[in-house]
Amino acid sequence: MKTLFKYQQDIVDNIKTTSVPLFMGLGTGKTVTSLNVFKNQPTQKILVICLISKLNDWKQDLQEECNIDAVILNKGSTKNKKIVNDCGYVAAFIVNFESAWRCDNLLKWVDNNTTVLIDESHLIKNPTSKVGRFCRLLASRTKYKLILTGTPQSQGYIDYYNQLYFCDIMKMSFKQFKDNYCIYEDKFYNGFRIKTLIGYKYEKELEKLIQDNCIFYERKPDEELIPEDIVEWFEKPKAYDAFRKVRVFKDYVADNMGKLQFTLRSICSGNIQEYEVDNQKMQWLSDFLECVNDRVVIFYNFDVERDRIIKLLEKKKIVFDEYNGRKKSFDNFKANEKSVILCQYKSASTGINDLVVANICVFFSLTNEYINFVQSKKRLDRIGQTKKPLFYYLICKDTVEEATWKSLMEGKDFDEKMFERYLEETRVS
Repeated sequence: MKTLFKYQQDIVDNIKTTSVPLFMGLGTGKTVTSLNVFKNQPTQKILVICLISKLNDWKQDLQEECNIDAVILNKGSTKNKKIVNDCGYVAAFIVNFESAWRCDNLLKWVDNNTTVLIDESHLIKNPTSKVGRFCRLLASRTKYKLILTGTPQSQGYIDYYNQLYFCDIMKMSFKQFKDNYCIYEDKFYNGFRIKTLIGYKYEKELEKLIQDNCIFYERKPDEELIPEDIVEWFEKPKAYDAFRKVRVFKDYVADNMGKLQFTLRSICSGNIQEYEVDNQKMQWLSDFLECVNDRVVIFYNFDVERDRIIKLLEKKKIVFDEYNGRKKSFDNFKANEKSVILCQYKSASTGINDLVVANICVFFSLTNEYINFVQSKKRLDRIGQTKKPLFYYLICKDTVEEATWKSLMEGKDFDEKMFERYLEETRVS
């Protein structure tokens, strides 16, 4: 059980309502705060709806904070429904957004003895989406509800509607909301007339409703800017031990130690040459970028990592720059608050100051060299930084990545001798 910071405890102590929007910024501890709010509620059960990459994190947090052994629903629609029907008494279910609306018997499981908690609630902001409609149905089953996000809106007040409706704060239909508060204008595109939202009426009234009923918290500029390291652990990819044992994939052969280490590291990032063998990290990154409206620095090693991340950014329509051997640009990154820059260690870990405009850094894969590791962190943790630097490390357990991580934390390069020692100590039969 974690000890709450003063601001977290103050939030928990001052909540007077049964349904609470917690709009707390990145790195402020939304999860632990929300679970302490849940512990103060009279409910005995909890349903958590979250991103697929956070299912296991919520299970662990519920165990540590509430001593609840939660059941994760991630077996597919038919099996998930059977689990809900056959489980008997269960204190907690955890389900991702896409599976939630498909598991409609959760509507029978949820009652007034249940808290429904939606993590990254901006993902239900569309009241006409399947998950948005499902959450509106859930809202009628219990008066105990919590929603969490650091980015409740990106397009104005209309993004708040479904989230506040879920929490019993917005007590009108979506049509009534649009009629009362939204200003539309007819615009023509390719000969078609499209009704386009151009502004809002009664903004002071809306703002007062939001401020009176929602909890907002961001880190204060005068708080100590001590960097925080956050490790995101992933399971060992299925291809890892198989390749390590035979060192062959299709027509590709790791016939020396350098190739073997290179390939094992690549597998941890989901690739063997151009083949995709696992998507754990990419799924996490996709979910993470959904939740962040700030600049993000991503350090990577291999071109195939860069290319797959670029495909993801293009799909999500997130503007980005590259700083590597083929391109060096900061224009998009500096001009757009929500943007990404892809940084290759050799090119970007030293000699540049432009990354200090961001405080969020993701190490998609690790470098083997301690000096590059430290210097890459210093691109953000330096004079000119105005926010707490947050460093996310994506690491596969029981792999060469974990061995590299431990080496870097001890201030050492992960060199060839250390790789050979790792192979010896973790021999595959």
